[in-house]
Amino acid sequence: MLLIALGLLLLIPLGLRATLADVTWRALIIGVGTGLFSSPNTASVMDAAPRERLAVASATLSLMRFYGQSLSLALASSLAAAYIPRPVLVSVFTGLPVSAAASALDFIRGVRLVYEVMVVLVIVGAIASAMRGRESRA
Repeated sequence: MLLIALGLLLLIPLGLRATLADVTWRALIIGVGTGLFSSPNTASVMDAAPRERLAVASATLSLMRFYGQSLSLALASSLAAAYIPRPVLVSVFTGLPVSAAASALDFIRGVRLVYEVMVVLVIVGAIASAMRGRESRA
C-alpha cells in the first residue's frame, strides 16, 4: 500500500505539461503496489476464516472490495466537484468552451486535492493492514 501512496504522491506535482510517459510510470507504481497488496491481503482474510465459513469470507471480501471502490470513486468525484468550479467541470467533461487557462488550472488543483486525500487514506489503510494480527487457522 505504501507503493500505491508513493505513486499517488508522485502524481500530485504533475501539471499541464505532463506527458503520457510522466503519468504512465507513476501509474505503474500504483499498479505494482496494488498487485503486491491484493493477493496477500486476500490470502490473509481467507486464512483467518474457519473452513466452514470460507464462502461467507469470500463474499464479504468481494463486497468490501466493491464497496471500497465505489466509495473512493464517490469521494474523489465529490471532492473534485466541490473544488472545481461548475463551468470548468462542464467544459472538461462536455467540451463546451470556457476560459482554457482558468479551466485547466482549476481542474489540476481539484485533481491534486483528490490525490492528496487519497494518499492519506491509503497510508491509513497501510497502517491498519500492518497492525492486523498475523494469526492463522492452523
